[in-house]
Amino acid sequence: MRCRNASKVHNTRVVYLDCLVLGHPRSQPRPRVYGRRVLADSPVSAAWKAEIVAAIVQAGFTRPAADAPLELNLEIALPTVQKARQGKPAIGRPDLDNLAKAAGDALMEPGGQDFAKAVKRLGPPASTYAGVLEDDAQIVRLVTEKRWSPRPGGIRIILREA
Repeated sequence: MRCRNASKVHNTRVVYLDCLVLGHPRSQPRPRVYGRRVLADSPVSAAWKAEIVAAIVQAGFTRPAADAPLELNLEIALPTVQKARQGKPAIGRPDLDNLAKAAGDALMEPGGQDFAKAVKRLGPPASTYAGVLEDDAQIVRLVTEKRWSPRPGGIRIILREA
């Protein structure tokens, strides 16, 4: 995982976070109801969000103002061993919107038991809260792309002023 600290001005727009997290991107599943319990996360997606949070916390970031309109740019690279696929658009599952939701949630405060367990497995100085955003409702523009890549894959997260 590699991240750059932000607060750089790029094309006259402030960049708050520019982060590359290597690994296998996972999507945020829809909440499921089992009896009286509602499960909003899976162990796999929780572990992926924990990796994103760890990378962001390790690198540092500049927190935007609570009323700042933001653009979130996500470049998602899904790993494949098939050379013919590499660099091409990744058509099929997982859905792009669910991949984006997992990354957006990691910028705030992901919770739940599966997430806490995943953070614990990462060991110190893992954090359960990236705290980049108070609320992802500040994101007014979302630019996402998913493509096939050689292993390990990953995600590049760029948060800047809109």
